[in-house]
Amino acid sequence: MTVDRQPTPPTPTPQRAQRAGRSGLDAATRQRLRDASTAELTRLIDLHGTAIGPEEARFVLRNPHVTGEILDALGAIRPLIAHYEIRRLLARHPRTPEHLALRFVPGLYWRDLLELSIDMRLRPSLRAAGERYLGMRLPKLAVGEKLALARRAGSEVRNLLRRDPSPRVIAALLDNPRLTERQLLALASDPEAAPRALDHLARHPRWGVRREIRAALALNPRAPFAAVFDALPTLASDDLAAVANAEALPAIVRHRAKTLLEARPHPSPRAELLRSQPIDPSDGHSIKYDQDDDSWIVLSTDEASDAHMTPAASRRRPREEPTSHAERPPYADDP
Repeated sequence: MTVDRQPTPPTPTPQRAQRAGRSGLDAATRQRLRDASTAELTRLIDLHGTAIGPEEARFVLRNPHVTGEILDALGAIRPLIAHYEIRRLLARHPRTPEHLALRFVPGLYWRDLLELSIDMRLRPSLRAAGERYLGMRLPKLAVGEKLALARRAGSEVRNLLRRDPSPRVIAALLDNPRLTERQLLALASDPEAAPRALDHLARHPRWGVRREIRAALALNPRAPFAAVFDALPTLASDDLAAVANAEALPAIVRHRAKTLLEARPHPSPRAELLRSQPIDPSDGHSIKYDQDDDSWIVLSTDEASDAHMTPAASRRRPREEPTSHAERPPYADDP
C-alpha cells in the first residue's frame, strides 16, 4: 500500500523569516533593540546583521538613541530595504543620512511624498525633493487624489495646482492653511485661468474679501461678470481708475467702473496733499490751512510753533458757577 507523505517543511532560518516579513529574533532581543543605548544598539546590529527583519527594524527606528550611523547600517541590509515600509520609514526619519533618504524618495507613493514634503522635522533639501517628485506625479493623479493633495500641499505643488483646469481642485486649494496671498494674486491675474476657478476665489469667505485680490479679479478679462460687478463698488479710486482705463476689459465693465468713480465725492485738498506728500509724524511736521491761498501747507516743528493759534483752553467756554438754592428763582408750582 502506498502512503502519501507530506513534504517536509523547510528549516526556518532568519533569512527565510525576514523574506516572509516575520521576525527572526526572540522577543527579548527585539525589546533590547527598542530600549538599548547607542553603544548597545550598534553592537546588536553588528551582531545580528541580516537576521534583522522589518519588525526589528521598526523597533530600531523607534529607539530614541538611534543615530545616523545606525540607520545607515540598516540601509545597507539589502533584504531589509526590499520592504517598502522600511524604505518609507527610513526616508521620513529625521536622523536618516541625507544621501540614504534621497535614495528612497523617488520610489515613494504620492501620499508618502506629501507627508515627507510638509514634515518640518526633515531637511529642506529632502522636503524640496519630495515636492519635486510629487509635482512629477501630478499629471497621473485622479481628480479625487488632487483634491486631497490640494488641501495640504507645500509651496511648489500649490503653484502647480493653481493652474489645474478643474474648479474643484481650485476650491480645495483655497482651503489649504499654507496658502499665501501672493500665490492667489497670481491666480486672480492669470489670463488663462478658468472662469469657474476665479468665481470660487471671488466668493471665498477668507480670500474673496482681500482688496488686492478683488482688484486683480476686476482687471482679469476671464473673471465672471457677477464676480467683477460685486467687487467694483469695494475698490479704491485708484483701482477703479485702472479698471476704467483697461482696454482689455469688456466695455460694460469699464463703463461701470467709470460710473462708480464719477459718483464718488472728490477728495478734499487736505486729502490730496496727504496723498501726494505723505507726512511722517515722527519728523515733527504738521499741516496748516492757509486762508489767503486757500490751500494746505506742511509746516516744520518750528514753523508750527510760530503759527500756533490760540490755545484750546482760551477758546473754551467759561464754566458757570452753580446757582445756590437760595438764589434759584422760584418755579410756578413752588409753594
